[in-house]
Amino acid sequence: PWSGAGKCGGKSIPYTQPAVLDPSEKPCDFSIVSDASWMQSTIVDKSSLSGKWSGTGGVLPATATYTSPVVNTWPYATAQTIQEVDGALLIATSNNITYFRKEFTLTSAKDLDVRLRMTVDDQAEIFVNGQRVAFINSFTRNNWILPAHDVKFDKGMNPDNGFNTGDLYDFVTPMDLDNILQSGTNEIVIAIRNLSKTSDKGGFSFRMDVDSCDAVNNPACDLTSVSDASWWKSNVTTTSTNSGKWTGVMGMLPADTTFNMMVTTGWPYAGVPTIDTVTGTELIATTNNITYFRKVINLTDKDDLNTRIRMTVDDQAEVYINRKKVANITSFGKANWSAPAHDVLFEEGQNPQNGYMGGDMYNYVTSMDLDDVFISGANEVIVVVRNLRKSNDKGAFSFRLDIDSCGMKKQGISAGAEQSTTVINENSLVLVNYPNPFRTSTSIGYTLVEDAKVSITAYDVTGKPVASIVDGQQMAGTYTTDWNAEGLGSGMYLIKVLIETNTGESILEVRKVRKL
Repeated sequence: PWSGAGKCGGKSIPYTQPAVLDPSEKPCDFSIVSDASWMQSTIVDKSSLSGKWSGTGGVLPATATYTSPVVNTWPYATAQTIQEVDGALLIATSNNITYFRKEFTLTSAKDLDVRLRMTVDDQAEIFVNGQRVAFINSFTRNNWILPAHDVKFDKGMNPDNGFNTGDLYDFVTPMDLDNILQSGTNEIVIAIRNLSKTSDKGGFSFRMDVDSCDAVNNPACDLTSVSDASWWKSNVTTTSTNSGKWTGVMGMLPADTTFNMMVTTGWPYAGVPTIDTVTGTELIATTNNITYFRKVINLTDKDDLNTRIRMTVDDQAEVYINRKKVANITSFGKANWSAPAHDVLFEEGQNPQNGYMGGDMYNYVTSMDLDDVFISGANEVIVVVRNLRKSNDKGAFSFRLDIDSCGMKKQGISAGAEQSTTVINENSLVLVNYPNPFRTSTSIGYTLVEDAKVSITAYDVTGKPVASIVDGQQMAGTYTTDWNAEGLGSGMYLIKVLIETNTGESILEVRKVRKL
């Protein structure tokens, strides 16, 4: 699945029933989710032992107080009870009233459609640019289980509170969000209220989707592929040096079969990451020397594409598509890992715009038409990251590839934590998985329009296979299989789905699932 491509407008899929998306519908332009990039304020306000809360009254901590990194793990030793919104991580909270902040940038704040989804233990207020836009002051188990609280602000319409059969917020603003959001830097502040007793910890999961061609610095993307846990790392490592000078790997890349190691997401050091992340992405940690990372994306049409590539990296990197070098960062310095990201737009029939939208320039971008680089079917993206040779020189990278083309209307999109669809061809879909999170078992469904070899395997977070769910040749048809994880511990697992058709088309998809 492709992160940051949840459904903003049009038809959405209720969490209660797996379904196949209409692939003609447009994905969201911009998504912000709760993750490690948020910051927590050092200010904590006193709560009480009552479930009644009237909110903060709009009195929020100063921006300068948001200096503490957030924690993305459940704060108790017991199984996690809060269920996460699609694509969003849990942010842990302590007792009393705590505050969390995230910045984002818009090039235009006009004609926006905005959707807010949230689960929380116990209560929450959501502020955008200091204005309260939504409030959960009820005190109930429904606050932390799916369906999430859900509201959609459509331009020119009253807010749709309880959108898509979601839970209602206790308050949503009647204001037009065009009058709250602004061109340039915006901030979200979330105030979380738990009881005052020290044992009453909690957490929240949050997602904001903004749908507008003006809401981000690029056209509406048909496909977005970002650095996240679905990438694979090669078991091949090339020795580096302790010099900042690097000319790249000269196209000498490891074989596809070596990309069999799960990546580690996050910053590899203790403390606050020094690298800035590209919107909608996760950091992938790197070690010393030269390491290699791979992701497969599927296109049903490779012609007339507009492609944008954004990246931050510590220390240096090369980007290959189908083993052809399209960009590199060989300079050595802080600019590589700090905002603005390196940014290039390959627009059909135009010269590459290196340093697009005020971004940093890559040291090299290809002059090739990317229509001659992409292929219809499975494409591979390989990112080569170079750190120094010394063992303590670790790093990370953040990467985003956006592809915009009307010729790609058959491309599948991510639909939610409960299911995900990806097109092999016009009528061949993989649907993974429902429910998610799950307690004992989860269902995996898929449809094949032609015979194919299907392999579905579950892994724990260390990369160890824990279950072979499906492995064999299957005829065209619709299938549903259950993975019974009884006997396995609670926590995160990855499900890898590999489908290889007799005509040579293939898809590899990795899905995060959580066992409660």
